[in-house]
Amino acid sequence: MGQIKIPRITTSQRTGGSGLTLAAGELVYDTDTGYIYKGDGSTAGGVQVDASAVNVTVADESSDTTCFPLFATAATGDLSPKSGSNLTFNSSSGLLTATLLAGDLTGDVTGNADTVTTNANLTGEVTSSGNATTIADNIVDEANLKVSNAPTNGYFLSAQSGDTGGLTWAASSGSTDLSATANGTSLTVESSSGSNVALPAADTDNWGVMTDEMFDAIAANTAKATNVATNLTASTHASQITINSSDGDNVVIAEASGSIAGVMTVAHHDKLDGIEASATADQTKSDIDGLAITTVGTIDTGTWQGTALASAYLDADTAHLSGTQTFSGAKTFSELIAPTKGHLYAKGSDTHFEAQGDIIKIGTGSTTAGELCYLKADGTWAATDADAVATSGGVLLAMALGTDPDADGMLLRGMFTLDHDPGTIADELYISTTAGDITSTAPSGTGDIVRVVGYCLDSSDGQIWFNPSNDFIVLA
Repeated sequence: MGQIKIPRITTSQRTGGSGLTLAAGELVYDTDTGYIYKGDGSTAGGVQVDASAVNVTVADESSDTTCFPLFATAATGDLSPKSGSNLTFNSSSGLLTATLLAGDLTGDVTGNADTVTTNANLTGEVTSSGNATTIADNIVDEANLKVSNAPTNGYFLSAQSGDTGGLTWAASSGSTDLSATANGTSLTVESSSGSNVALPAADTDNWGVMTDEMFDAIAANTAKATNVATNLTASTHASQITINSSDGDNVVIAEASGSIAGVMTVAHHDKLDGIEASATADQTKSDIDGLAITTVGTIDTGTWQGTALASAYLDADTAHLSGTQTFSGAKTFSELIAPTKGHLYAKGSDTHFEAQGDIIKIGTGSTTAGELCYLKADGTWAATDADAVATSGGVLLAMALGTDPDADGMLLRGMFTLDHDPGTIADELYISTTAGDITSTAPSGTGDIVRVVGYCLDSSDGQIWFNPSNDFIVLA
């Protein structure tokens, strides 16, 4: 290739006066600026050529086997291209060859590696850091395990120093002969190349070997184990019975006594023969008919046809015709009760929500035991409130005995024990402005309802006499 000669001029020569007009394509080198200028036929002094924008036309070529990739000695600047004999490229096969490779290797790598001369950090199923390499769990399977020889049925894998892969299929080199030594109480299994084991005798809790003593016991009872039929007969006597066995021991059943069960003797029979049926005492019918009942008891069946029973011999739930009596449980009478001296109420105990008096079981709704309630127009019970006539004035009042009015009941009047002290003994009690509560302080707010509901009977245990007044006052 020939040389191109470019004239060297100064800036003043290129631009002085009206300026130097360069012909199109004509090149000059400005020694002052260090740039090449190209003429376009019209611009005085020419146009500066940008050396950094020069493009090189390349073509795909895949036949040369030895090529040298170009590189520069710095990352930027006007630099000369260079090559190195230790970095080659085969454009025919695509193989890039270098004497050293440094840095982390990522992505898929294919091909054969001869020798790794620099440590590389690996990621994935096989990881490494420096010289330490780790294979993740459950990664090496049978197909990838290096074994030095072909397998044979019955062989096992054995570590063999020097073999390719470090493993080899090998035949078992040992065998064990077993023998047994027995004595009266145990059996020992002996190994020719290992430890022996003693099998103990069986007992009621553990499995084991049969001892000679167990064998003799079974042999001695063989006849009884196979001949299980036994013919039984009985021999009677005035005071006992004997059960006879055809091939075993007999058994005697003695007479019964006051503390031991047994057979009925002749004497027992004669005594019972004169007693009335269903009698429980050791007496004849005539003896029983002539006896008076002197203890409390129960007639299970039948109708009493004797004289009237004294109250002292009736139980607590039987109505007496005279005297004082306390009944347990609810009693139902078919006719009205007309007491001549009124009802007797005792002061209640300190048990919360205990009640005595007139109790009804009507209405619906959910109540709380010990709550003062009023009956609403829809038939439900609700907590009272002295803030309004509708909830405390001309309404039916009652104390709730539980959560279900028609099951637990509502006390209209009587003795009641609250779970708190509404005041001190003899205090007058009123409907409270707190819903469902009773207080010894009369309401005082405008529009409040003042209605007496009873009196305090105790200063500390919550007992009250509940007797709501039909009158009430609305405060102005």
